[in-house]
Amino acid sequence: MWINRSISEFQLSKLWRGHWKARQPSAHSGKSTGIFHPLPTARVILTVRIILVAFAVIIAGVLWVTAGSGQTVPAASRTGLTDYGTTQTTGTSAPAADRTAQPDDRTSPAGPAGEQAPPLDDRTKPSGDGSSSSADLRLPGQAAPRKPAGPVNPSPPEPDPTEPNEAVEPTLETTNGCEQRPLTDKELAELQVNELGGVPIIMYHDIGDREGYLIRSRDNFRKDLQRFYDLGYCLIPLSDYLTGDIRIPAGKSPLVITFDDGRASQLKLIEVDGKVVADPDCAVGILLDFSRKHPGFGHSATFFVNYPRMFGTETRAVEYMKFLLDNGMEIGNHTLTHRNLASASPEEVAKEIGGLANKIRDLLDYDTLSLALPYGNYPRSKQFLLSGRYDDRYYRNLGILLAGAEPAPSPYSLKFNPLAVPRINGCDEELDKWLRTLEKYPERRYTSDGQSDTVTICLDYGLVYDIERVGDLKVRAFAAAVEIAEDAGDGTHAK
Repeated sequence: MWINRSISEFQLSKLWRGHWKARQPSAHSGKSTGIFHPLPTARVILTVRIILVAFAVIIAGVLWVTAGSGQTVPAASRTGLTDYGTTQTTGTSAPAADRTAQPDDRTSPAGPAGEQAPPLDDRTKPSGDGSSSSADLRLPGQAAPRKPAGPVNPSPPEPDPTEPNEAVEPTLETTNGCEQRPLTDKELAELQVNELGGVPIIMYHDIGDREGYLIRSRDNFRKDLQRFYDLGYCLIPLSDYLTGDIRIPAGKSPLVITFDDGRASQLKLIEVDGKVVADPDCAVGILLDFSRKHPGFGHSATFFVNYPRMFGTETRAVEYMKFLLDNGMEIGNHTLTHRNLASASPEEVAKEIGGLANKIRDLLDYDTLSLALPYGNYPRSKQFLLSGRYDDRYYRNLGILLAGAEPAPSPYSLKFNPLAVPRINGCDEELDKWLRTLEKYPERRYTSDGQSDTVTICLDYGLVYDIERVGDLKVRAFAAAVEIAEDAGDGTHAK
């Protein structure tokens, strides 16, 4: 021990209290007296020894804590560790192409012992339970943003939105791949370019002989297509919208068509001159025919199906789905049995979504990347909507579509929420309401700059983009020059 053992416990107590016996000479007589006085030297020595012991204990404790914090965390514990302030993810074992929007163990049902799920990127992490409103479900952008076409070259620093004249002038990219001269701010203003505006996503069910609830007559469906075309819309795949890879000519606006339930009126295959084609009276036949007569409009559509009966058939379901894919259309997830998810447990939700995703993958080697909620109802827990695991296989959705609401926000907007992508019901009342609104208020409508590697913003509209969703794309900001001609009274006009 550091403390001298020759000093008894009793003596130590007395020493600390300063009552050690010592005879001191009298100041007057010079003789020693029996008065007790403290012994300062011994007291200091004891105090120093106690301080050294305490200091040694503190150092030992610090070394122990440091050694404990430096231990290696098992790989299983590191999987999916993320920080909502960053997009950095660690501990993945999935291929690079499959890491985006994959679930971690906190958001997927448990798998075989020792197996860990690929991490869930911060931009796709579900927000958990809560209200189904868009505000409560607000997330950063989910899908990987669109990538610039052609070789990647170092780009200049992002232009300051307050100085639009210094921005890089975009080049008009047409549908045939030809490059034209750069567009000026004036031309962008004339085209009312605005890539932070809304995108109509139209929801249809049956296409039939009459108009009714969830039924659009064939004549009205043809009129809808003509109306979209006349208003300057081009059809794009839903996945292009969700990833922000919108490639249409300058001045045009994107529009998405979706069909729910995989009903018989949506697709019927017939044989004509030995070739299998779509019946001209089914939805797909009408869409393909209109596209042939109106080049540049497109014929993309997404069909949300269940299993096993699709488009009125079970025996030819695979053939029907292959026909859609061969014609540039998409297949979406509408759950395995079209169950109302409002009363489903998290495990049942994963089964409904993952079960359908697994069936489509096995039949077509195709991954569904979007989910339309049956009846538009959210489950009590939303953690398995965007991603999860069922039967030891993972699934993911870039967007969860609602049953009907309003135009969807731009994929670059801060308002974009992958857990709540609104659609417009394909009926006269809703179409009239929203198409007229988008036509009247250009700040609410997405209008393309014709570029695949640039997001163009009109400063006059005061809209804000999501920097995570924009990613590596260039941002072009311009101010629309508004000329007001006023009669000066003498035949001249002032700007």
